[in-house]
Amino acid sequence: MKRVTLLLIMMFVFSHSAFARDSTWLSCRNNYLVINVLEHRNSTGDGRETALKLLYGMHSLDGILIEDNSPAVKLLELPETEETENGPVVYTNSFVGSVKIDYSTSLTLKGVLNLYGFNHPIDTKLVCKEMDADLLPEEK
Repeated sequence: MKRVTLLLIMMFVFSHSAFARDSTWLSCRNNYLVINVLEHRNSTGDGRETALKLLYGMHSLDGILIEDNSPAVKLLELPETEETENGPVVYTNSFVGSVKIDYSTSLTLKGVLNLYGFNHPIDTKLVCKEMDADLLPEEK
């Protein structure tokens, strides 16, 4: 019972961001792509992983980078269905390639972005900025 009470007190006293102090959140972009990067503890707590969200226009593709500078990563968008004369066609837009992250300055993306069945080769470097996860300003 003491542990439960202590846990409840800690949950209310400390902000959510205090539990995430060892995470890194980056926003990386160039003139046509944006990638949201969140490096954090994995779900089992025994390692690290990096969540990636690639934004291109109205497209939002998600994936997980298990190891930094992985030679292969796959980002996916929720499937879309288009009605055609021959019946419905389901598209799963994706990016398949490599991601190299320098957590202080940049992200390099190399691979193929597939949108609606059309492949677009990508080989680009994006500039990154570290973001602040605290929603409320600190009191002075």
